[in-house]
Amino acid sequence: MSEKVKVNVDPEGKSLVADKGTPLLDVLLRAGMPLETACGGQGTCGKCRVHIQGGASLPDDKERLHLDASDISMGIRLACRVALCEDVNVTLPACGGDRTKEVVQGEGPSDGNISFSELVVAVDIGTTTINVEVIGLPAGAVMARGSTLNPQRAFGHDVMSRIHAARNPAQSSEMTFILRETVTGMIHRSIDGLGALPRNITRIVISGNTVMLHFFFGMDVCPMGKYPYTPQSLDAIIGEAGQYGLDAFGNATVLGLPAISAYLGGDLVAGLLATGIHENRQSSILIDIGTNSEIILAGPKGLIATSCAAGPALEGMNIDFGITASPGAIAGVEISSDVKLIVLPGHPRPLGLCGSGIIELMAELIRLGLVDSSGRMHTVNGSGSPAIRKRLRQHKGSTAFFVTDDVCFTQKDVRQVQLAKGAIFSGLKALRDLAGVSTGDIKSVVIAGEFGRHLKPEKLISLGMIEALPNATYSFVGNSSLTGAGRIAVNPALLEDAKVIASQVKAFPLSSLSTYERLFIRSLEFPKPSIFGEHKA
Repeated sequence: MSEKVKVNVDPEGKSLVADKGTPLLDVLLRAGMPLETACGGQGTCGKCRVHIQGGASLPDDKERLHLDASDISMGIRLACRVALCEDVNVTLPACGGDRTKEVVQGEGPSDGNISFSELVVAVDIGTTTINVEVIGLPAGAVMARGSTLNPQRAFGHDVMSRIHAARNPAQSSEMTFILRETVTGMIHRSIDGLGALPRNITRIVISGNTVMLHFFFGMDVCPMGKYPYTPQSLDAIIGEAGQYGLDAFGNATVLGLPAISAYLGGDLVAGLLATGIHENRQSSILIDIGTNSEIILAGPKGLIATSCAAGPALEGMNIDFGITASPGAIAGVEISSDVKLIVLPGHPRPLGLCGSGIIELMAELIRLGLVDSSGRMHTVNGSGSPAIRKRLRQHKGSTAFFVTDDVCFTQKDVRQVQLAKGAIFSGLKALRDLAGVSTGDIKSVVIAGEFGRHLKPEKLISLGMIEALPNATYSFVGNSSLTGAGRIAVNPALLEDAKVIASQVKAFPLSSLSTYERLFIRSLEFPKPSIFGEHKA
């Protein structure tokens, strides 16, 4: 039996018990006390600061990048880097845990006023992050938003790990409870700056993948962990807040998005509603890039969709110096005689790479031959200047490219991106082949996900993540799941449209394709640069 330690948390006044050696961040997440963790708990962003007294592990190199000697001597630590050794007292920051803006101006038909007759809420429960928007009626303007890590990460970073954990009924109940507690807390913090009360909220719309929807609404996820991967329900859900653990919001109506299959969820349905590609007369593609990436093709054979396990790398997670698109994130990279960066404002120095920065850096390293077609990082035959090639050096026993003195991109990171690239490229090609649609037939590509506005479509092509589609226009729409949920929150009659959309999509599991494994392996290869820095076919 594991040795236990006690964690006393102020100002919440809670006393928690955890296994010795558990990361403090996981303990706090499971207790419904999120901290700001733009890097997903990797020590990159330095934002999960807490005050600790008692038995904690010693600071590591990543902590020392963000904390000076005086911080450490006063007991200031990063919760994501602290392993619990003995009983501890923890004091949380007063600012709350998620990245909530009090008022969001300039979005929707609002002039920035925070007047409202009622409030509605859109929630997107992702495998990695949970996002919330509060919308004021009748104007329909986004007034506040928040984002935090999904607290279920303590049970595993992917849906299959969490389904496995849910085989224990007590853990399954806890996983539902902490989702509901986290959503409740996020909504409370989002309305604090509006001078609003919980009773002002009349409707809450929940979107997410099928597994997350099952967890939130208290359904059994276990049948989705084994063939034939059967969900308990794919139907839309309508109920009251108190039925789903959101007691603070009284009789507010709760709406859950319908899903398509076990791995094509309400988030994809919401994305279709938000983008409207299901109404296009010409062949169009929607790619929602996340931990579980969904691809849908609207073409002559109707709507065909598939899902692929891309992992969280393109959300800045599982990357040594990864971060979400937040202040201090490197959102764009260009390499010539030097490295030019686009850094999101709000922090005095670059903290890490967000999704768009990761993609652009990878594309540049491939263009220069500093990463070869197999994904190996090296300086041999690279066309970069000597100063650029010198940025390739050792980091913790592995080759890494140093974007700045403090931020590097490692060989392990390359492999994480390579897996995501292979999954998305192979999924897209398999779907296109099934539909009998050529690359020239595709007229529009809509890309959803947590990407910055700086990402260039040609970088995705030069990285080999998507095929070259010569007649297509490209657009980036951000979190389409949250946008679609927001539209239903404002106009609940659109839930009927969502039901129709879900019924029209044909699910195509990649596992049903006998040649998929070979296709995926071929898709892992990066494009080859020529001596002129262009990519060979």
